[in-house]
Amino acid sequence: MEFCGGSVHERLTGLYEDSEGMVIEPFTLRDNLMLEGGVIASGGCLIAAPAVQVERYTSLASFEHCVMEAAALV
Repeated sequence: MEFCGGSVHERLTGLYEDSEGMVIEPFTLRDNLMLEGGVIASGGCLIAAPAVQVERYTSLASFEHCVMEAAALV
């Protein structure tokens, strides 16, 4: 649950919540279910790379990987 900045707590019910008390559903998908499921179902791939907390919105690692994948298709 590193994407929540380490502020995840387990409830007595076994579910997890973020620092605002919102439940984190255990779907084990990286993004919105409709986006990831649709991409994979249509034959695409989902690219994600780990990033340290301070770079989670600015890291270009996944973008660079996408560019390499796109270049390989040409």
